[in-house]
Amino acid sequence: MDYSAMKTYAVVLSLFVVVSAVNEKEQQFSNHLKCNLESKPSEGEILPTTDWIDIKDECVNLARKQIRMEFEAALAYFQLGAYFSQYDTNRPGFAKFFFDASTEERSHAIKVFDYLLMRGQLTTYHPDPQLHTLLMGTSTNKSTELSKLSEALKKKEVKGGLDALNMALKYEVAVTRSIKRMIKACENEEVLSESDKLSLEKDEARVAPNDYHMVDWLITDLLDEQLRGQRELAGRISTLYKMKEGYGVIADFLYDKKLLEELNSKAA
Repeated sequence: MDYSAMKTYAVVLSLFVVVSAVNEKEQQFSNHLKCNLESKPSEGEILPTTDWIDIKDECVNLARKQIRMEFEAALAYFQLGAYFSQYDTNRPGFAKFFFDASTEERSHAIKVFDYLLMRGQLTTYHPDPQLHTLLMGTSTNKSTELSKLSEALKKKEVKGGLDALNMALKYEVAVTRSIKRMIKACENEEVLSESDKLSLEKDEARVAPNDYHMVDWLITDLLDEQLRGQRELAGRISTLYKMKEGYGVIADFLYDKKLLEELNSKAA
């Protein structure tokens, strides 16, 4: 290698070292600015107090089970939507109705999830924060309607819209009962003893066992919508049943057509 080539090589090498050093410096500075969300606080590090997290464990456990149940309902309605979408069934009105119902149930699960996050649950420092744990295992709050529906679809026992609507109503009732159990647990109507009342008055850090906010949220946001949904299903069942008395086997076809028009007009 001649002198000029060696000189050029030396200049390129020095530039590479300088650029590498600058990039490393920038990377260090960038890392310094980043928040490491996965790291746990070191000893002595100041974190927000957890005194504001006063939700009862029983309410949390039931809410976590409710999330799983809402997803089960979403899956059940998705199965029914798929059933009515098949070419040999071909009921687009019922298919759209149940696909929309599936989306609604999934939104309910997300609502409960968001509420738990708002109350300080399912966070990094919670003993069991992962969402996937909400969807695994056997829940004591789990109904048998989903397994019955899967079996009925497998055996082609769902004869038409009337059977499907009746199945949906049974599932809604199961979900409603689950919400009411949650309300009961969070309301906690037990009568406090005089000593407990005095303790609450003296110790400002203690709170009454009633979770009024969660009860109010469950009633206004979930239960109200749930009861209205049950009423709607009951009305549809009644209408279709009466149509079958007058129109016989074509009642499903006529109701499906009307249902599709109704849903499309609402979406427009």
